[in-house]
Amino acid sequence: MSPSPVNSLNAVDMTKKIEAAMAEVYSEKYGRTLPAVGAADREILFLAISRGILRYLEEKEDTMINQLTLNPVGTTNQYNVTAMDLNIQP
Repeated sequence: MSPSPVNSLNAVDMTKKIEAAMAEVYSEKYGRTLPAVGAADREILFLAISRGILRYLEEKEDTMINQLTLNPVGTTNQYNVTAMDLNIQP
């Protein structure tokens, strides 16, 4: 998997996080490292899950936040956010 763009949600980074979490949970449950056998199949599974989650979030991005008011520390300015556009990369 190649590196992904900065400041974006992407399946590659999510897949790496899921792989790391799987290894962690496996180690906690069984007291040993995750076997190498099946690694390619796990990667396909985790990538598919990542893509599905990101596609779902992208489809629902306008309903996740109806309104958000930002009031930066040290200023009297307020900024209203009424729409969201997630930067999602495959």
